[in-house]
Amino acid sequence: DVNGGYLYSIHILEDITEAKIAADMLQRAHLRLSILYNIDRSVSHSLNLEEIFNNALSMTLKTLEVEGGAILLIDPDGKTATIQIHHGLSEEFVRNLRHIKVDEGISGRAMAEKKAVTLNISEYPTERMAPFVIKEGLQTLASTPLISAGKVLGALTLGTQKIKAFPPEDIEMLTSIGIQLGTAVQNAFLFQSLKTSEERYRRLVESSPDMMFRLRRDGTFLDFKPARGFEPYQPPDLFLGKRLADVLPEDVAIPAIDCMEKAFQTKKEQLFEYKLPIKGEILDFEARFAGISENEILVIVRDITKRKRVEQEIIQQQKLATMGHLISGITHEIKNPLNIISGNVQILDMEEQDTEKKKIYKTVLQQVDRSVKIIDNLLGFARRREYEIKDININNLIESTIKLVEYEMKLENIIFVRDFEKDLPPIKGDTDQLAQVFLNLINNARDSMNEKQKRIKNGKLKIEGWKGEVRITTKKIDNKIEITFADTGLGISEDKVSNIFKPFFTTKAEGKGTGLGLSIAKDIIEKYGGKIELENKVGEGVKFIITLPVS
Repeated sequence: DVNGGYLYSIHILEDITEAKIAADMLQRAHLRLSILYNIDRSVSHSLNLEEIFNNALSMTLKTLEVEGGAILLIDPDGKTATIQIHHGLSEEFVRNLRHIKVDEGISGRAMAEKKAVTLNISEYPTERMAPFVIKEGLQTLASTPLISAGKVLGALTLGTQKIKAFPPEDIEMLTSIGIQLGTAVQNAFLFQSLKTSEERYRRLVESSPDMMFRLRRDGTFLDFKPARGFEPYQPPDLFLGKRLADVLPEDVAIPAIDCMEKAFQTKKEQLFEYKLPIKGEILDFEARFAGISENEILVIVRDITKRKRVEQEIIQQQKLATMGHLISGITHEIKNPLNIISGNVQILDMEEQDTEKKKIYKTVLQQVDRSVKIIDNLLGFARRREYEIKDININNLIESTIKLVEYEMKLENIIFVRDFEKDLPPIKGDTDQLAQVFLNLINNARDSMNEKQKRIKNGKLKIEGWKGEVRITTKKIDNKIEITFADTGLGISEDKVSNIFKPFFTTKAEGKGTGLGLSIAKDIIEKYGGKIELENKVGEGVKFIITLPVS
């Protein structure tokens, strides 16, 4: 009133229940969308299942106001499932129910029905598990399967100590979370499978003895895997990123590029063989070109030097066999006229009184006799027969071997010096095999001394009176026979001495040796209980020392 007193008041009441409910529903919807977004983001950015499961379970429990829960995955056997992560559950509960059968409990029901399931403790389906659930104080449970492409991979299971109804929107959210987590599990499995496959492939590649290159179609080296036993033509840092034509010699690069392009065009593997100098030795290689994409190719390189040398040795053996048959056939044809010549000269010699003419006849007879002996020796080498172990007079065997090459070597300014101990006891062995060893050592000495005459003083050694010399010594030491072959050739480079008896190793130029002679010689000598050793002086010559037990 006018005196400031209170007359009346007006109160306006408005029912905001529906607005409150709507706001609450909106907030809960926002929370559901937020959790789904965060889980989706986690699945998209990570393959770490532990991290994804932790975040998803924490957000789900908080959003649905549930105390505890766990995520299980079906084991590889498909019969059991194992808890991977849990929140709000006692260690005793988890320890007792960590491993369950896929048809047990609410998790088993959800996985079997492929949909979200809720129930109260009174409805719990598995008698074995019920006491543990009751002891944990859980009253209401919910579970949804983890599904990817229709396949069940596990379950997300929640439990609360309150009697709780899960509204449809919560069940819908759980279903969505189950699909998201199923996708995460599938992605992780695929990644692990890919990783395992890549690791298996990497180990397979690394275990290969071959060298491998990955090249672009323009010939650029992109990647490289080293080989076991041989090195690349250049160190990797000198060829990676460069083109094939800039790295390899032209005579190798051009056909290699043609072969590579053919592999791209035909989409079939192409084979290319070539030679390259590696550490001063010419080696044979085989390259296989196989396209791995429209613009990349895999090149597998293998060292085939040993194979090539074996092939050459086989070809050589075939040639020798052919020569053997040829020699066997023509020796009789040659010996017949020689015998006629010898017989007629002997008749002339008997009837001749002139001393000078008799000397000429004698010389002719000596040369005819020498020719017959050479033919007999060649025939002996040509005959193929089973090896025969018998007592051998080593001096006689060496002498007959020398006779095969002595005349020709004398023309090459090389002489033999014999230092044979007399009356040596016999040794046991095969005549042809031991003759093969001796002839190989003589031929090696011959090659070395001929090479020395070419290299030293512009080939003028002979003019200055130098003669090549093969000194062969035999003597008895205790119960063994020692045989030495010493030459005055070039000797062997010190870095090659340790490999001299290895198969396919040769100090000779390409095409002049297979690298098998000394390896075979060593095997033969050792087979008869002996040994072969080497003494070397670079520039002065080599001495091979053979010891064999007496018979």
